[in-house]
Amino acid sequence: MDRLHEHIVTNLYDTYAQDIFRYLVVRIGNRERAQDIVQEVFIRAWRHVHGGGELTEPRAFLYTIAHNLYVNDVTRTKPQVSLDDLSESGFDIPDPGNDVDTMTSVEHQAEILKRIESLPDTYREIFILRFTVGLSIKEIAERLKISDNVVSVRIHRGIEYLQEHFDWHEFE
Repeated sequence: MDRLHEHIVTNLYDTYAQDIFRYLVVRIGNRERAQDIVQEVFIRAWRHVHGGGELTEPRAFLYTIAHNLYVNDVTRTKPQVSLDDLSESGFDIPDPGNDVDTMTSVEHQAEILKRIESLPDTYREIFILRFTVGLSIKEIAERLKISDNVVSVRIHRGIEYLQEHFDWHEFE
């Protein structure tokens, strides 16, 4: 039975580890700490499966673990690396398939991250899940246990907030 559990978690790791890492590194700002948390996410997933737990929504399950570990981490420590440090180290935001795909340089991507970090908490989490991790509105709603409509409204309001506070035309 352990081989089956190992196979399940290995497949989950292959499928979701990079996305979870990107989510965590953006939230935490520290690549090494994000890698440690990713490992812990999959250790906990293995324990869950090994203990007989089911994974009906594996992506939402893994992101819930990652988010909870992130919250625990933040309550213990403060970020050690700034977004400028991330851009200098070559951190790249994945292509989310929207206006952000016009970003061609690490500096512009880092600037976008700074601006997203300026969002109120209500919008920031959704922006990161949508535009950094690439989750769908439905997946975000399931993950945060809110309605699809609430997610859509918060994305819209977050965009309005950014448009009011920043000149986005400089990136075109």
